[in-house]
Amino acid sequence: MSNRYSVTSTTPALDGDALGGGTPTTNSDAMAGSGWSTASATGGAVASWASSPARLTLDCDPGAAGSCGVTHTTKLPNREEYSIAIRVQVVNGDNSNQTRVILACGQSASDCAQMAFFTDGSIEVGATIGGSYVYWYVASTIAAIDSTARTGGELWLRFDRMPGLIAISCGRSDFSNTGPSSSPIAMPGSFWIPWPTTTSTPP
Repeated sequence: MSNRYSVTSTTPALDGDALGGGTPTTNSDAMAGSGWSTASATGGAVASWASSPARLTLDCDPGAAGSCGVTHTTKLPNREEYSIAIRVQVVNGDNSNQTRVILACGQSASDCAQMAFFTDGSIEVGATIGGSYVYWYVASTIAAIDSTARTGGELWLRFDRMPGLIAISCGRSDFSNTGPSSSPIAMPGSFWIPWPTTTSTPP
């Protein structure tokens, strides 16, 4: 599976200013690996950086249990409020209810909100709190995220974090040789998920 993405974060002027009194900042990653750490891989999986175009490749054998990934500690300086979008392209193992890409954002691997995109078009949202995973919601096999969208290289997944709430959305953005198309990004799936009442401090 190849994963190409750009990162955008919204950071209020003050960490405690939930209304965002300052001007939001936008960050776009060059996808060259600078500042990223490679997570421990299992099952023969490999995370690597490639060029032309610059991208992160997550190579996992669809027929074997394994995982790989990368982490960054300063991309989201304010964990209370941010938006992040990743562009995903499935190049092997399409239409699986096991193969997935997980976007995790939070304080650490032990305390973070997670969005898992399965290559059959399903999306699961949950959180790891104190090292234990808590399932929140699943959108099973979203029709608009078909094989063309999953393998075409223009599928975007977006994760918005606001005080007391997260929102996930997905859409396809087709680009021509002259740049982005004039059509807006279609968002076939959008879900607003409040933090469970059992969680006093979201990750």
